[in-house]
Amino acid sequence: MLDYHEKYRVLFWVVLLSSFPVDKADPVHLLQTLGLKARQACVGGPPGTKTWSASPAGPKCYKYFVPNGDTGVDYNTAGSFCALQAKGATLAVIENQEEEDLAESFIPAGGSLFVTWIGLRKNASQQWHWVDGSPLNYVNWNGNPENKPLKDCAAINTKRNTICWKKQRCKTPGNVICQVKVKDACELGTDDCAVDATCDATGDGYKCTCLDGFSGDGTSCTDIDECLLHTDNCAPTATCHNTIGSFTCTCLPGFSGNGTTCADVDECKTETYLCALNAICINSYGSFECSCLPGYSGNGIVCNDIDECTLGLNSCSEEAKCINSYGSYTCTCVAGFTGDGIKCSDVDECNLDQDLCSKYAKCKNTYGSYECNCSAGFTGNGITCYDVDECVLKKDDCAENATCTNTVGSFTCTCLAGFTGDGTKCADVDECDLDINNCDENATCANTVGSFTCTCLAGFSGDGTKCADVDECDLDTNNCDENATCANTVGSFTCTCLAGFSGDGTACNDVNECFLQTDNCAKDATCTNTMGRFTCTCHAGFRGDGITCEKIITCPGGPPGTETWNSTSDGTKCLKFFGTNNSVNVDYVSASSLCPQLAAGATLSVILHQNEEDLAESLIPKG
Repeated sequence: MLDYHEKYRVLFWVVLLSSFPVDKADPVHLLQTLGLKARQACVGGPPGTKTWSASPAGPKCYKYFVPNGDTGVDYNTAGSFCALQAKGATLAVIENQEEEDLAESFIPAGGSLFVTWIGLRKNASQQWHWVDGSPLNYVNWNGNPENKPLKDCAAINTKRNTICWKKQRCKTPGNVICQVKVKDACELGTDDCAVDATCDATGDGYKCTCLDGFSGDGTSCTDIDECLLHTDNCAPTATCHNTIGSFTCTCLPGFSGNGTTCADVDECKTETYLCALNAICINSYGSFECSCLPGYSGNGIVCNDIDECTLGLNSCSEEAKCINSYGSYTCTCVAGFTGDGIKCSDVDECNLDQDLCSKYAKCKNTYGSYECNCSAGFTGNGITCYDVDECVLKKDDCAENATCTNTVGSFTCTCLAGFTGDGTKCADVDECDLDINNCDENATCANTVGSFTCTCLAGFSGDGTKCADVDECDLDTNNCDENATCANTVGSFTCTCLAGFSGDGTACNDVNECFLQTDNCAKDATCTNTMGRFTCTCHAGFRGDGITCEKIITCPGGPPGTETWNSTSDGTKCLKFFGTNNSVNVDYVSASSLCPQLAAGATLSVILHQNEEDLAESLIPKG
């Protein structure tokens, strides 16, 4: 390999010679002489890339740029710069030595910048990777690519006499090599490969290769008949069919598989047979057979039912019915019998409770059937039984003093109230004697046939079950004398003669207290008998109520007209009772004016002592 200065001198002469006529110098021939390939113009790239140089080893083109003059740009700006130069352009991805040589040939010697950015940098995992995702299979590091802090971007470095890759800080200014991917001859369709061939791009062109199943040089391809040449891999139980560029294997009928392997088809299991529904399928190698099932006849493809009942080919019991079915028959015991149909025995419907008899009927088993008979007290056909109403039909034996009550299937007799017995015989109940009556305690109980009566006692009133005392005194229904008092008692009354009368109360006679000397008159008084009582009157010259009489003391030293007035015991006052206005009393004012008219200095009585009170009270007439 030429060192950097040698390459630079060569490129310088290429540039210099390219300005002369072709017959003077041939720069391509010169590059080849020096061991370098001539640059090829970019073909198939996006617009604006015709002046770019094609890679000698793949479908891509490169171009060297010096942005911002000699100041350069950092790594991130370099990537953005490339994107602006052409559609899809990125920093250069170098995958082999040929591309490395082409990239280095762009870089001029000298200058103030020794860094030229390429599309290689570290990812988040601190692993080097190309910006387009290409695998990192080729490297040109200067020595061992040690991981140095902050140096995460790669560039072609020309600072010393060799050109190599070197890790750089991404903020370092540098120049740029950009790349775009282009279409090769295969993609552009400018190749001459046959339609049955593949086109594969190469570093300096393309290659045509016939597809499998064809033969030729790639520009012309002919179909291979694998079936005719017996180069197929079809199974012995398959047929080979040639197709354009290939062949197919098809398993024979009765076999299945992919054609290269064919296995017998069990038509019976896969249900691809044509047997009748009433036949069985028997598999054979590559085929099958059909056989009618028992109970059917035919060739297996068509099977007809055999009617065992009509042909008498059944084993049913005489007490059973034969029912033909497809491929068989069934024996069913007739009603009233049980069994499997081949053997049938009588069913005891009564014992098994399988009868239809009414619950009011009795079931009687018969051979193959049964009978229903309504029980006593019911009528009907045995399946339906109706109750007989013995009471309505007068078929009961109840006593005349009993009631008949119909029940389901029978009747009951109940003695009427007031009678006792079993209902067929009823005797009167003496409620009074047995003390089972409800008569009041103040009533009498009288037994009757089937009942009793209650009568309130004299002196009571009510219905007999409830008796209330009669108040003869209040109702004036007593016989007491008019001179007696009536006192009510519970259930009666008493008569008591009034004071002054004697007798049993119903007859009362006046008592003469004066004659019998049972009065309490004073000795200075006269006893006078009256009806039921007596009066006492003080003798003349005495005063008092008759029970007590005292001698009258006239008024001494009084004014004229007072000689007949009564003097107090101390002799200081004289009092007299006056009845005026025909014994009609006068009011206080009139009385006050009357007294002065009777005697000089007279006034209404002024009572200051008890003796004066006693005198005043004695002057007042009784009655």
